[in-house]
Amino acid sequence: MAATSVHTESSTDLPETTLAYLADTFVSSGEATVLAVIPGEGLEATVILDKTWFYPGGGGQPCDVGKIVRATDPTHCFTVSKVTGGKNAHHIGTFSSTPARFAPGDRVTMQIDSDKRLLHAKLHTGGHLLDTCMNAIGYDFPPTKGNHYPSGAYVGYAGNVPTELRQETIQKLNEEVKKQITEAAPVVVEYLSAEEVIARMGTFPEYLSREKPSRFVTLPHQRVGYPCAGTHLQNLGQLNSLTVTKITRKSGETHVSYKVT
Repeated sequence: MAATSVHTESSTDLPETTLAYLADTFVSSGEATVLAVIPGEGLEATVILDKTWFYPGGGGQPCDVGKIVRATDPTHCFTVSKVTGGKNAHHIGTFSSTPARFAPGDRVTMQIDSDKRLLHAKLHTGGHLLDTCMNAIGYDFPPTKGNHYPSGAYVGYAGNVPTELRQETIQKLNEEVKKQITEAAPVVVEYLSAEEVIARMGTFPEYLSREKPSRFVTLPHQRVGYPCAGTHLQNLGQLNSLTVTKITRKSGETHVSYKVT
C-alpha cells in the first residue's frame, strides 16, 4: 500500500505495523518507512511507521523512548516520549523544528534509549523469575498482576504470606533467585497455535487471538510459561542481580516487591 498522509487519529486504512522489537531485545536501532504523521499542538505529533523497534508498553512494562531521525538527514529529529500499541504503533513526541517534520514515504532511523530498554527487560524478566522462585519455595499462588516499572516493581498474588513469615520468605526468595541467576539458563520464547496454547494451559485465555500465534515466554523450572509480548533477556545470567525488598498486603493481594541491577 502506498504511504498515506493522515490528519486524524484514525489509522484503520494503514497496513499493520511490524513489531520488529520482538525479534531481539538487544537491537536498539533500525530503519522504517513513515506511513503517516498526525499533527498535534505546535511541534507535537504522532508518527506511524511500517515497522517499529519501539516497545509500545503493556503487560506492566513501560514503553521505550528515544529518537527517530530522517535517514538522509539526522538533524531532522523526532523525540519519542510515548508509544502506544494496537494495529499500528503510535510514536508520540515532538519534532526538533518545523522543517524537521517527516512526510509519508520518508525513510527514517529509530534510535532506542538502550539503557532504559535493558533496564525494562531486566525488570520484566525479573518479574517472571520471581514468580518461578515463589513456586520453588512452596508458594503456588496464582499471580494477579505484574508491575515492572523501575519506580516500584512488584508481582501481585491471590494469596497471603502471613506477616510472621514474610522476612523468612524474603530470605528464601533471595537465595533461590541468586541460585537461578547463577545457573544462567536461557529464557525461551515460543510462538504457539491456539491448539498448542490449550494443550499447554488447559484453556485458551480470552485476551489472546486465535487468528495468529501467541508468544510465550518460559523460564527454567516453569511448567507452562506465560503469554507475553514484552522485551526479555536472553538468559538469566544477564540479570546481574534481583533483590526482593518487601512483601506487603494490599487490596486483598500479596505484593512481592523487587529491584534489579
